[in-house]
Amino acid sequence: MSSETPKSSSKRPLDSYLRYSAIGLQMALTILFMTWAGTWLDEKFSPGFPAFTLFLAILSVAGSLIYLVRTLTKP
Repeated sequence: MSSETPKSSSKRPLDSYLRYSAIGLQMALTILFMTWAGTWLDEKFSPGFPAFTLFLAILSVAGSLIYLVRTLTKP
């Protein structure tokens, strides 16, 4: 008799949950870090309006969405 157990199907939902939550966490941390870096640069160089914050926040959101699409369309 074989003592090997087949891979259970209950492990797949957990893998999917971890995968998608990791993607969401990475997106959130990227956006938060880049926005913080923009505010720090705005304080350091004081351009008169939040140019660095706006640019880096928009760039991080666009980059995160591109990463999300590429990750979800992988086979």
